[in-house]
Amino acid sequence: MKSKRYLLFPTEWPLVGMLPGIAARLCNHDAAAGNNWYEFLTSTLVASGHTHKICGPLASSMNFFLTCDPMNIRHIYTSNIANYPKGEGFAEILDIVEGTLLTTDGENWRWQRAMARQALARPELLTYLSCRCRDKVVEGLLPFLSHAAVTGTKINMDGLLGRLVFDLSTTLVFGVDPGSLSVDMPPMPASPAFDTIMDVAFFRQAMPTSIWKAMRWLNVGQERKLAEAQRLIHGFVLDMIKKNRDREREARLLPWTCCPSSRRTTLMT
Repeated sequence: MKSKRYLLFPTEWPLVGMLPGIAARLCNHDAAAGNNWYEFLTSTLVASGHTHKICGPLASSMNFFLTCDPMNIRHIYTSNIANYPKGEGFAEILDIVEGTLLTTDGENWRWQRAMARQALARPELLTYLSCRCRDKVVEGLLPFLSHAAVTGTKINMDGLLGRLVFDLSTTLVFGVDPGSLSVDMPPMPASPAFDTIMDVAFFRQAMPTSIWKAMRWLNVGQERKLAEAQRLIHGFVLDMIKKNRDREREARLLPWTCCPSSRRTTLMT
């Protein structure tokens, strides 16, 4: 146990709620310096009995019920999921994934969930995932670690694992490896764009709806960053689709193998 205790519970101020304390923690997030946002959340949940309420500014959407209690999670996501809809406001905040499993409710959510479970249970997909994970470790991760060991290069494990997950996820969805995990560590314009989307989602939660909608209409501030991030992601998606089609044309001339990197398993139709 650490002798130094965290200031666990952010102070709830009039009008602005707990936003100042939460924003300070986010801005000072630095795992190497001991200011770890995730450790702070974990410590807060442990001290509060595994459940804690976070209150945001007045008239904002930033009101959260934070829990890691297995009984609560089972109650919300399994036993009584119909009593906990995400709502139209949540879908509006995450409009880039509007209509997907993350933002839908009711029958639409149940249908998408059933389709996703059916797709993820396919033996072909499991074989494909196993092959791609092995290939990525052998062709990407191990050469990178070997090069770092020979050159004495310090490794940012957070960035390294982020590149590994990014490549595997992109390969699963598009059938194309973007190759971000390599010795030369190429730039990843799409990855920061996804981070921007998450930042703007938090910003929208903390702001009254009328304010962030006005900023979107004026194309200023965080909403302007979101528009630029969406353009980057759309460009990345189109590029991956084009590369996948090019590989499929080439694959028609190649014999089928047990672990074809040029083919893809389609999750959604």
